[in-house]
Amino acid sequence: MNVTFIYTDYGQFNQNNFNRGVAMLSACLKKEGHRTSLVHISKRTSRKDFVRAVEDSRPDLAAFSFISNMFSQVKEFSIWVKEIGVPAIHGGME
Repeated sequence: MNVTFIYTDYGQFNQNNFNRGVAMLSACLKKEGHRTSLVHISKRTSRKDFVRAVEDSRPDLAAFSFISNMFSQVKEFSIWVKEIGVPAIHGGME
């Protein structure tokens, strides 16, 4: 399985952070023979650029990691992911 992690890292409370949760999950998946990639969103992005980044990674699953202040943006990203036929899961530290 190819899992693409989508990490939103911009805004007032989270800028240029390293996401240990994503790193640990990615390592565990790779250890079990899966492939992983990361779409790191560090600034506002257009639908076109976001979809291109996700499609380029050819995911079987999109795994969103975010904190609550990014909810509205991640909700929009989730719709875009669904429109291209990729199932998604969501999580974070809050």
